Amino acid sequence: MIDYKKMYALVCGAASDSLEILNQGSDEQSILSVQFLLQQALMKAENIYIKTSSGDYPAEEQS
Repeated sequence: MIDYKKMYALVCGAASDSLEILNQGSDEQSILSVQFLLQQALMKAENIYIKTSSGDYPAEEQS
């Protein structure tokens, strides 16, 4: 089962953290930090999708 809940949490967390960084300033270092956070979250979400869609990684139990 694809773990969309975990993927959503990763991407939304990175987006929230990115907005917080940009609220403090939008200099080059901030933009690079935001780029890094978003890229990492997307790669992790993609890995979760690949693993959970193939059945190699169990999705978290739904409450």
